[in-house]
Amino acid sequence: MAKISGKALVLILLFSIIETVVLTYWLVLLGLPVSFSTTVGETAAIFLFIGLLIEHLLAGISNKV
Repeated sequence: MAKISGKALVLILLFSIIETVVLTYWLVLLGLPVSFSTTVGETAAIFLFIGLLIEHLLAGISNKV
């Protein structure tokens, strides 16, 4: 099984946090309520984080084959 290095994990986490802030701010600028925008931003960040982890693991596995 492929392992994720600490540097890669930090970069994925940092990217997910930045994406959450940007998406939430963008939705607020569109006039949506802050509570709704925050919920959407957090949900998107969770899916993004999980997707990036899976993508990184699959890339690590394919590089070892």
